[in-house]
Amino acid sequence: MKNFENISEYYNQIKLDYPTLSDYELLSIAVQMQRNDILRAGLVVSQADSHPSALEGITMQLGIGSGNV
Repeated sequence: MKNFENISEYYNQIKLDYPTLSDYELLSIAVQMQRNDILRAGLVVSQADSHPSALEGITMQLGIGSGNV
C-alpha cells in the first residue's frame, strides 16, 4: 500500500512555492492534498485515461454509461 506524505511535508512543499500564503491557507491546502491522495487510493482512481477506475469498470460491465442513463 502507498505511504502518504504527512501534512507537514505538503505544507513545506507549498510554502516553498507560495511563501505569501498564511499558515491557515497553507494548512488548508495541505490537508486537502492529503485527503485527495487518500480518496484516490481508496477509490482506485487511475490518473491515466486508458485505465478506468474500479467504479468506472463496474459501470461499464453493467452497461451503464453516459448514453444509457
